[in-house]
Order: sequence, then C-alpha cells, then structure tokens
Amino acid sequence: MDFFKNIPKPIWIFTAIWFVLGCVQAALMDLHPDEAYYWQMSRFMDWGYFHQPPMIAVFIKIGYTLFQSELGVRLMTALASSVGVLMLFKLSETRDHRTFLLVFLGLILTHAGVFMAVPDSPLIFFTLVFLVLLKQYLKNDSILLALALGAIAAALMYSKYHAIVLFGSVVLAMPKLLLRRTFWLTAVVGAALFVPHILWQLNHDLVSFKFHWVVREKNVWDMMVLLDYLAGQLIMLGPVGLILIVTLFKMKERSEFDRILTAVIIGFFGFFFMMALRGKVEANWTASAFLPLIILGSRVIADDEKLLKVLTPIANVCAAILILARIYVASPWAGDGIKLNFPLKGWKEWALAVKEKANGKPVFFSNSYQFASQYSFYSGEQGYHFSPLNYNGNQFELWNIDEAVEGQTIALILGASEDSTKAINANGFKTMYAFEVDNYQSYRNLRFEFTQKEFEVTGGSVLSLEGIIKNRMQTSVDLDSLLVNRPLKMFFYLDGNQTPAEQIDCNDCEGKLESGQSKPVSFSVKVPEESGKYFIRFGLDFELGMPEQNSDFIKLNVVNE
Repeated sequence: MDFFKNIPKPIWIFTAIWFVLGCVQAALMDLHPDEAYYWQMSRFMDWGYFHQPPMIAVFIKIGYTLFQSELGVRLMTALASSVGVLMLFKLSETRDHRTFLLVFLGLILTHAGVFMAVPDSPLIFFTLVFLVLLKQYLKNDSILLALALGAIAAALMYSKYHAIVLFGSVVLAMPKLLLRRTFWLTAVVGAALFVPHILWQLNHDLVSFKFHWVVREKNVWDMMVLLDYLAGQLIMLGPVGLILIVTLFKMKERSEFDRILTAVIIGFFGFFFMMALRGKVEANWTASAFLPLIILGSRVIADDEKLLKVLTPIANVCAAILILARIYVASPWAGDGIKLNFPLKGWKEWALAVKEKANGKPVFFSNSYQFASQYSFYSGEQGYHFSPLNYNGNQFELWNIDEAVEGQTIALILGASEDSTKAINANGFKTMYAFEVDNYQSYRNLRFEFTQKEFEVTGGSVLSLEGIIKNRMQTSVDLDSLLVNRPLKMFFYLDGNQTPAEQIDCNDCEGKLESGQSKPVSFSVKVPEESGKYFIRFGLDFELGMPEQNSDFIKLNVVNE
C-alpha cells in the first residue's frame, strides 16, 4: 500500500468517478457477443479454454456472483481499469496530474478498457502490477519480490498468451537479470503455477496451439493483411498516441526501468508486425504497449512546454469525441447507427424471438458461438452450437453440453434460406431461419487421427492417407450402419475458398467400435490439379448438407512438376 502514497487528491477523485461511470456504462450496454462467450466460459470454470486461458472467466465469475446482469459481467473490468489509473500515474513519476489525465483520456484503449469484459482487461491489469513489482525488484533484489513477480507472471499467462512478449522484452532489455539467482526463482514459480493450464492443454490435444498456429494458417496472406494491421495501430494510437511515440525520441536519459518500458513498446509493436507478415492480427493485441507509452510519454510531455501546447488542444478534442462516443453506445439509440460487426442493442428481443420460433426445442446455432452465447445470456436457456466441416472450432465442442439433448428434436438456426415460413425477424438483426432436426445425435467425438498432418504432393496424383478412427464417445458405435445413415465427407480449402464437401470412401471403417477403442483406417485422396496450399478435413454428414467435424485439418502442399 506504500506504493499508493503521495498520489494527489485529483487523481483519487478522477479514479472514483471513472469507476462509477464505468459501472454505469457497463450496466446500460448490452453484452458484445464475445463478452457473452466469456460469460458462458465462466459458467464452466476450468484451467483452460479453446481460444484462451481462463483469467477473463475468473473476472466474470467474481462479478457475476454479485450481480447477475451486464454489470456483473463487467464489474471486475471496471475495477481493474480504475486501479490501473492509480498504478499508471504512480509509474509515470510525474506530479503534473493534468498532463497525465489529458494523455489518459485522449486514447481509445483507455475508454474501451473500462467497460469491456475481454481478455485484454486482466492482461493490462496484471501487466501494470508486474511493472510495479519489477520497478521495485530492480532496486531491491529480494526473494519476496521475486516470488511476487513469479505469481504475477503466472497471472499474466493465465490472462493471455501475449504475456510471453512482455517477458521476452524485459529479458532482452535487461539480460543481466539472468545473473540474479532470485530471477530464476521468479521463472520457476511462474512456470509451476502455470502447470495446471499446460496439463489442460495436453489433455485436450493442445487445442489452443492448433487453433492459433495451424487453423489460422489456412487464412490467405496478402499485403492487405499487413496494411490492416498498420491501419488498426494508427486508429488505436490516434493523434494522442502519435504524440506519445514522438516523446520516445525526445527522452534524454533513460533509467534501467525506462529501458525496459521502451523495450516493451518496441517488443509488442515489432512482434505483432512480424505476425502480420504471417496472418491477420487484431488491433487490440498490442494493448500492453500503450501502458509504457502512457508512463513515459506523460512524464516527458509534463517537462516539455512545446509538446504540452501541442497535446492540450488535440487531447481535449479526442477526449470529447471519445466521451460522446461512449455516451452514444450506452444510449437507447445505439444500434440504429454504427454497428460494430454486431448490433449494440436489442439482444434481449432477438433472443426472445428465437426462443418463440424454437417453440420449446433446444436451440442450436451453426457457425456462431457468439449467437449461441448471446442466446444463453438473454433467453435464460442454454444455447448450443453446431460446428460444420469448414468451421474453425470453439469451446462448445469441448464442453459436450449438448449430450443432454441427444435424441430430441432441435431447432437448428441458419443464416440463409428461401423458406420464409422459417424466418426469425428481430429489429436491427439479419433474418435468421429455424429448421427442425429430429433425433439429434452428434458424432464429433468419433475422430479420425493422423500422425503425419502435412504432405507435399503432386497435382493430380492420389494420396494414400493412413490413420486411425478412435471412439472418444461414451457409447459403442456400429460403423457399418453409421456410415450408411451419415456418409463420410471431405472438403478442400484453398486461398480462402472451399469446395463443396464430397463423399469419400473409408477403407476398413467397419464393425463395432467400443468406447475408447481405435482401429487403423486409410483413404485414397484425389489431389487437385492446381498447385497451392490446401487444407482438408473429414466429417460425417449431418443435416441439410452440412457435415460435422471428425478430424483436424491436414495440410497439402500441392506442386506441379
């Protein structure tokens, strides 16, 4: 608590107001579909999830225990953001609270971070805690600080894997830390506390790694991907952020801690620039770089009258625009104007319209875990998700919560149909369509597994693909009757385009397969003539020509001799 001493009264007052207004906005706004997905995760607490580690689910679980509403989902985010104001100000080492607040209020990230319950929220909070402890650790090589740093390092990894960039930046900036014995204690403690998540990943076939490093690879790279990253960073920075970048070149002296902060900025922007040369990078992935920018920039500007004169009018205008934007998105009129991929309002009415059309049947959404999550939150009933063959996958596939409704007639919600009698209409939402599916049964846990998952083949040739079929279901499976009723399909994916799924013969897919058993199988895959990087996947037919997923992606590098 000594760290928070000598913070001027205006900063305390601002922080209190910031928290209250953040809570008000959190309570007034409908959840973004991603927030609903994280809320869904908090209902099934675990050491890991398909897309990310579990810290955001922990944040939501705590707040939702107190308030079963949008406010509860976002409460810990609002609190963490407010405590973050105090840590940022103290780390900036400036007494000029006006300059600090101008910088803080002029950035998009700081406004969005106070009410959105997303994984970046705990990442930013624990990054600040880590920097606070690290600053003390540089001065005082103590076991207690080393232990605390290890615990926070684990909390960072449980927040988002991007924490690795932070750790790498710190070590590269101060390699002599590796000579401290206590620093290795930090590493051991952090790694030990992260073991439960590692075990979760191993027990789930490294599903997150596969998603981020294999499945994402099937997206085609072109120059627009890189330009999109650069444009996103310019928008995130805004005029105030660009001024903060300028301050980095005006610093005359840098302490050890300042060098680390500078390295973190370069590390995050540089690392994700390199990632943008591989595939799509979300603009918010560099969020942690803005913390040292604020810390260093507000200090430099406070001591530079020329920069302060430039910053003041620009920051005031940016802050006014951002505050007005926040008022708008929390107002009853939000959703009739700007729609950020999804409507901002009306999710309760939408969920009730879907529920009415389903007429008491369990509701499944194809290709959208966001819709399934929003339906769960706003209808009061569990929503389910169906993953067709071309889908990247999500946490619903791991929960198996749909086992409770197997054998029942379900309502499968799709985004397109020519049958107007199946339409679901809700103001501000695209029309959706509800189809009845009798005797719902999923066989996604009947898996085709392959040791080799990448091949280089000649266009037009035939690939002999050998693997196993493994029954991960709780019941036995008669393969002969199953493949008659639900034929096996395969599809090719190339350069962002997919071919229609085609039926394929499975050699030795016969007989009865007990729960937990596996047997060798093989396929003869006709390779396309056109060269390129293909991905293929196998799945059993389901309904409406939509096979489900029964294998991971396999990569084919097709070349022409």
